[in-house]
Amino acid sequence: MDSAEIKEEEPVKARTGGGQFSIFDRADKTEIKARKAELKSRFQEFLDLDQSFPSFPITVAKVQSMISQPDLNYKALSEVILLDPFLAAKITSVANSAVYGGAIGQLDLAIQRIGISQLKGILIICGAATALKDFKVIANWSHYWLHSILVARMTEKIYGCFAKNSGDEYIAGLMHDTGKLFLQKIFPGEFRETLELVSKNSFSSEQAEFTVFGFSHADVSAELCQRWGMPDIVTTAVKYHHDPGYPDLSSKESCLSTCLSVADSLANSCNLELIEGQKVLSEKEIYRLPGWAKLADYKQIRELAVDVKEELQEVKVIADSLI
Repeated sequence: MDSAEIKEEEPVKARTGGGQFSIFDRADKTEIKARKAELKSRFQEFLDLDQSFPSFPITVAKVQSMISQPDLNYKALSEVILLDPFLAAKITSVANSAVYGGAIGQLDLAIQRIGISQLKGILIICGAATALKDFKVIANWSHYWLHSILVARMTEKIYGCFAKNSGDEYIAGLMHDTGKLFLQKIFPGEFRETLELVSKNSFSSEQAEFTVFGFSHADVSAELCQRWGMPDIVTTAVKYHHDPGYPDLSSKESCLSTCLSVADSLANSCNLELIEGQKVLSEKEIYRLPGWAKLADYKQIRELAVDVKEELQEVKVIADSLI
């Protein structure tokens, strides 16, 4: 959604608490632009000050580096992970879940059982949860994690119908909405305003964010991807997942952003909203979204078949082990 599509001349009234200033209480377009400029400036300050920007825990960053090496040693990897008992427990818990077949003891065997793709996912969830902890805005954040894991799984499966999976697809799915965690942590008052717009006025989250901030969670998510050392293709796909197949993207990047967009729209049909009142798209509305038409631009190597409800059930088992 382009920010130019939001009509700022007729701002929507939104209730705010605690006497906080709200851009929606002002009809002056100049003041709205000034407020957006201020928010962008504050955001840029966080980008410029490394100590202010949240970083991944040291162990998570170290493990990420190790698994990118071609000669991965599972025993050495497990020894590093054991330095972080919380991370080790989460990995073992997932490996012992019904999705992966039950009890297993040694951590190195647990890692081999779940696979590198799932391990990367656990690292991102644990890393993001630690870096962006302390929720300042009341919302159904357990739904946030269910949605993210579901999108990751479906992005991986949808992309696999058009090209060989690399693991980047799963990462892109997990990272696509992390900007929401950042915004609620750094700009809690303004983030509440976006939720008001989504809940009361049928705005999409992106429309609401462009109205309040002048940028969206996708932009912030992409910035987090870059700061946390994610592959460039992941960063690009995350940035454009609401604008699939952006004209300047290469074919591979375009395909991943499109698959991510489609997976996101499917997940949005599962009633995993952050707040009450958020609109849930009907099946017809979902299939009319741009991503679905864009998929036809790519040559399929296998049939596209994803059972969203079945995927969600498995996601709930995995999430119970992680959250």
